[in-house]
Amino acid sequence: MRGGPFGYITAFGVRRDARGQGLARTLLAHVLRALREAGLEHAVLDADADSPTGALGLYQSLGFTVTDRSISLVKRF
Repeated sequence: MRGGPFGYITAFGVRRDARGQGLARTLLAHVLRALREAGLEHAVLDADADSPTGALGLYQSLGFTVTDRSISLVKRF
């Protein structure tokens, strides 16, 4: 990523039985505030664009923008 230091959010999720309570938004807002206060200029996370959970919409509502698309390769044995 160009443009300065960034924080990478490696894994994020809310258990299915706890969804719909605003936990994801609250937790991400806290993390983003902490990254900003630490002097970082960007936050980065990876998301499944096809996820039916609505996570991509949540991330975009918090100011994240899609910058790249990637593919995963899997070999089954």
